[in-house]
Amino acid sequence: MNQQVLDYLKYGIFNNTLCFPYNKNSIRKYIRELEPLGELMKKESPRNIIKMLKKENSNIFIASYVATILDIDEHLYQILLNKVENRYDMYVLVNSLCSRKKIDRKLINRLYQDKIGIMGDYKGLLFDICKPRTDTQLLLRKRNKALFEIKQKMDTGEVDMDVLEKIKEHQIHPSEIGYYMSYYFDIRVKEVIALHFLKTYGVLEVLPHIDTWFIDFIPVNVVKAIEDSIYDLNKIEDIVGLLILYKKISNGRIKNIIYNVFNNYSPSKSDTRVSIHIAPTQKSGYRIDKSEKYDFLYLIGVNSILLDAEFDSNIYINKIPIEGTLMEKLHRFDEHQITLKPSVQTEEDDVINILFSNIVEPGFDIAWDITAEKNVAFKNIGLLHVKGRSYDLITCLFKYLKDH
Repeated sequence: MNQQVLDYLKYGIFNNTLCFPYNKNSIRKYIRELEPLGELMKKESPRNIIKMLKKENSNIFIASYVATILDIDEHLYQILLNKVENRYDMYVLVNSLCSRKKIDRKLINRLYQDKIGIMGDYKGLLFDICKPRTDTQLLLRKRNKALFEIKQKMDTGEVDMDVLEKIKEHQIHPSEIGYYMSYYFDIRVKEVIALHFLKTYGVLEVLPHIDTWFIDFIPVNVVKAIEDSIYDLNKIEDIVGLLILYKKISNGRIKNIIYNVFNNYSPSKSDTRVSIHIAPTQKSGYRIDKSEKYDFLYLIGVNSILLDAEFDSNIYINKIPIEGTLMEKLHRFDEHQITLKPSVQTEEDDVINILFSNIVEPGFDIAWDITAEKNVAFKNIGLLHVKGRSYDLITCLFKYLKDH
């Protein structure tokens, strides 16, 4: 197989660049930028490409791009279906499928029906991209009627176990219930509903709502289920997501659970030696909407400490190596302690030198620009260039570092 095709399927890397899109426009640009790669893929055996997708467990972005190049048979469809684990995965895949030269609306509607339970509050976004067919609309009308009745029951406080059964039957997503779960009704039923959502959709989908659902206190069984779910997380991208949520959650009890889990986080280290240098040029910025502020330093910190936990490494802040537990190191990424645009210096030749900055310095092997999420382009600048803040980036980088 062509090495460039192989590198993309394994790591998401093309032309020495690793980046993933984040919205409709950037997904389309991403696909356009990868046209040279697409031409190389067309020369390969589709069966070999699909086999490599499965072998490497390629992420949703890689699989979705492949779906814009190959004909989608039942085998590939099942692979794509298994890749869709949440609302955002669905958004990425549907956008990609709508970027094919010939849009297969029947296939997309099949996807809608197969994954109706995870679309949640992304339904409007998805249907703007590709309108559902009549059979899907009929299914949604029945589901919407049930959702309305559930909300009405919660609004009036008349919630019983029949409501839970209706949630299960119609695969209602926690984002669709939203603040209705915060209304006053039988706490025992609310607890059982919350436990169902945790079991069905996972801790990352439920945690953002916990502060709203349980204003006074969180039942012991729910806290225990959250703790167990956190300990069960094993994908690096999920761990990144949880550490991002850690900063946003206000409930002290849940915050302490996350802190204690990660304070003791110590995976088996790879023998690969890595030196991580922090040289930010800005410390925060606004993204997504007016209410959600992303702290670039914190995002750099999350990715740095996870690299540090996985490899034989040091993190350098202001040219000084930092010490402590994982969470103690994360707390060192504070705007009052980090100098903007500090001078940086690489270590000896047998170490992979990683620079977190949007200014590429000579001598480094990898440069990661957290702020470059809008720069969806594959320009070879000599070293491996990682761009953006997608949770999937660090998983690909881990695999790359272990193989090199």
